[in-house]
Amino acid sequence: MRDAFSDISMSGMAGLELLRLVKAKQTAINESMIAAYGDEANHHKGVSSGSKEFIAKTILFDSLKVKIAKPINK
Repeated sequence: MRDAFSDISMSGMAGLELLRLVKAKQTAINESMIAAYGDEANHHKGVSSGSKEFIAKTILFDSLKVKIAKPINK
């Protein structure tokens, strides 16, 4: 099982598009998405695209470390 961590909004390619491309090539992947805005619309987009975790950037860094480590340690 591989892990991927990306922002929902990146220059050049949206994180959701990256997730679709990665999942097409590597189905056994734990994807976590991060976004500046933790609103319901972004959360729904991330989860419905197959992201295992959705993290708002307003999160405390100690909590962020735990969420990043969670898929990696499985």
